[in-house]
Amino acid sequence: MRNAQGRKRVLRSPSRGGRVRPVRGGRPVRSRSTGPASRRNQPAGGPWRAIAIAVVVVGLLIAGFVLLASPERPPDARFVWVVEKTTAASNVVPDQLTAAAYDVAGSRGGELTVYPVGRQAKQLDPVSLAVERNGDIEQDGRRRMMIIDKRLTDLRGAINGAPVGDEGFSLYAALQAMADEAARTEDRIDVWFSTTVLAGSVDPLRIPALTAADPEAAVAEIMKGKIERLDLGNVDLHPVLLVPVGPDQEPLTAVDEAWRNEFVTGLGEALGATVTPPERSDAGQPPWAASAVVPPVIPLPDGTPVVEPQACAGSTCVIDNLAFEPNKATLIDREAARVKVAAFVDALPPPGAWRIRVTGFTAAIGDAQSSRDLSRERAWVIAELLHAEGVALDELEIEGLGFDQRADPTRSPVDVAQRVVILTLEQRG
Repeated sequence: MRNAQGRKRVLRSPSRGGRVRPVRGGRPVRSRSTGPASRRNQPAGGPWRAIAIAVVVVGLLIAGFVLLASPERPPDARFVWVVEKTTAASNVVPDQLTAAAYDVAGSRGGELTVYPVGRQAKQLDPVSLAVERNGDIEQDGRRRMMIIDKRLTDLRGAINGAPVGDEGFSLYAALQAMADEAARTEDRIDVWFSTTVLAGSVDPLRIPALTAADPEAAVAEIMKGKIERLDLGNVDLHPVLLVPVGPDQEPLTAVDEAWRNEFVTGLGEALGATVTPPERSDAGQPPWAASAVVPPVIPLPDGTPVVEPQACAGSTCVIDNLAFEPNKATLIDREAARVKVAAFVDALPPPGAWRIRVTGFTAAIGDAQSSRDLSRERAWVIAELLHAEGVALDELEIEGLGFDQRADPTRSPVDVAQRVVILTLEQRG
């Protein structure tokens, strides 16, 4: 169609953004690309290619579903064993660790990293805890146990040959080994720690100097130093407390057992670890070969009051050496303490002219205010025994001095002699 000027006329389609389409005979021309049967819109290869694509897609969907539905094998376990290698420690693999190795071998596998520790720690090659056959976990339980036993036997030989220094036991080196292993992973790790604890003879954990205090105070004291920088935040700590061995070693007392139990738990928790209740190993085997030499552990008093009530000398009578459970105002042997208090009460002069001062003390280790609080609680326990024996409460003066003063001025402030409750008979003014 032409207009009055003779030019060819065009129409614009509003549906296509102003696209110009020529007009023939007064009708727009249909574009071949918009027809439903246009071959340009069909995939190359025809319908067979479309079918093949559909089959592949369905196959991928099925494979993905199978992978999602299949049980995922748990990650390999990581175990660390830190073992005291001194002349006070038996050469045993703790039963608790062996049982854990059996369990891991039967479920998912893993490896055990070992650090013998004397004056320093020595890392050994990891021991595989995976027992497989044809790429899968060995299903024969007896065979798995036999293979693990053989590997642990070989491990004992490696521990015997590990150099850890000639003398001294560094608890700090043991804790440093744990922290190093914990820093290598973001996952939680199980750390087994077999030790006497009380054989620690290297600063900053020279244990004989700490046992004069309650474990909580001892932990607070050592956390003031460089040990505070160690991080066991992703460690599950499993202490196994060994019975000290050696020709001159005396048996531990109830106080020793309670002290080291509370101490190793409190220390682990102070460093961020989750600590399982310590277990005791009674295996009295000889020490490891080429062990670091440490002196025999000196047992603490057994908690029974050992000082007889003294006759009144001037205006004062004293009972001391009353032992309490670690970190508590609970007597280890309450009946023995009651007998001593009763004997003291029987020797008292008639009431009225006298009063009894009940004073608690602690060794000079740890936090001063906490020591005052604990010593006062213990003084109240003894005051209650006095009251039960007939002494009126208004005749008692009860105080807790902690380590503000010494119970025995002639002894060191950190001596166990300072960890007492003293009864003093005073004449009223």
